[in-house]
Amino acid sequence: MSIDQHSTVAMSVVRGILHAAEIIGVEPNKVCNEAGIDHAGIEAGGRITGAQFVALWEAITRLSNDSYSGLHIGEQTTPSSAHIVGYLLMNCRTIGQAIDRYLRYQQIVSNSLLEV
Repeated sequence: MSIDQHSTVAMSVVRGILHAAEIIGVEPNKVCNEAGIDHAGIEAGGRITGAQFVALWEAITRLSNDSYSGLHIGEQTTPSSAHIVGYLLMNCRTIGQAIDRYLRYQQIVSNSLLEV
């Protein structure tokens, strides 16, 4: 998988994913070790690179031995996992409004998911 070398993802997203991974039986420390992410730095905030984000998902899939791990992680996440953008989307009246707001503000969470 190729990803822009300048892309980043907010640590709040990583925390939410790791929390959900733990719920489905995947050890967060092992995921971080495999993905090259400093587990101790997760609570401090900041951002990880897009390459680390891809490695995070690959490690979760490998360690869970579940090709649907992304779906199962999604079942466990909350709006707070998507930072303030998640709360913005929750308060939209329509899907169209939610998409418009996501496209406008998603780079707060990650500039690697969509380039607008």
